[in-house]
Amino acid sequence: MSNTLWWQAQAEVPAELAETVAWLLAEALGVAVEIQDAGTLTTAGDADRARVVVGLETPPDDGLRVAFEEVLQQLGLPPIIQTRERADLDWRDGWKAFFRPLRLSSRFAVRPPWEAPLPDVAHHIVIDPGMAFGTGQHATTRGVLGALDDLLGDRAPTRVLDVGTGSGILAIAAALLGHDVVGTDNDDVALVNAAENVETNGVGDRVRLVVSERPEEGERFPVVVVNIIAPVLIALAEDVKAHVGGDLLLSGLLASQEEAVRAAYAPLVVVDRREDGDWVILHLRAA
Repeated sequence: MSNTLWWQAQAEVPAELAETVAWLLAEALGVAVEIQDAGTLTTAGDADRARVVVGLETPPDDGLRVAFEEVLQQLGLPPIIQTRERADLDWRDGWKAFFRPLRLSSRFAVRPPWEAPLPDVAHHIVIDPGMAFGTGQHATTRGVLGALDDLLGDRAPTRVLDVGTGSGILAIAAALLGHDVVGTDNDDVALVNAAENVETNGVGDRVRLVVSERPEEGERFPVVVVNIIAPVLIALAEDVKAHVGGDLLLSGLLASQEEAVRAAYAPLVVVDRREDGDWVILHLRAA
């Protein structure tokens, strides 16, 4: 056991909301989030409860606490979190046991580098998430990747903008289908990880990564995809709309947030809507 100290911030939540809390936290904080429930080696002690846990190399600050509490309050949960100091670093690799190959759509599966490919899958996206969130395991990523597959799978090569690219999974998927992609993210650590994933998947010639919260000024793309939490979708709406030259895929919104997101993206027209659990994926198009 290492003597190096690290910290945990965690909250106990209803098991059915654990994935939602974990995804919202990962997006808000830009870190990996662990779920401990009845199906994991470490449990919350109650089949109906789960813990969401953030591992940190530095003590949690006020910004992390506020973000954590806001996510819980957004879902109507009490904003009660616990922090503790630990002296082992097993958390760095423990989550890997639960990242398995997963079929995402008709053409795609995702897998980590240490797992073998699934049979009968056209494209395997190899993702080593590092410090960036986006392994394809969550409903938001699964749903929008399926929509992207349907939209781009049989389409002639075009240009795609991936706003908030994270691990690069959506940009890689579009590139594997033969399209040219610009991926933006305001987190340079995430983009380092995305660049590594892009190279691992052999699509470096078709993906360009840009450190920016907002899309490139003045350029319109036939396809734009944004998989970010709803408050950020709304905050970026005007910038995103300015770059939509055709189709827009939005993911990261709960059903309860759909009306506000649709209003922010008017006058774009919704041409398709998908649900995965509590999450909604919207396909909009310029009128």
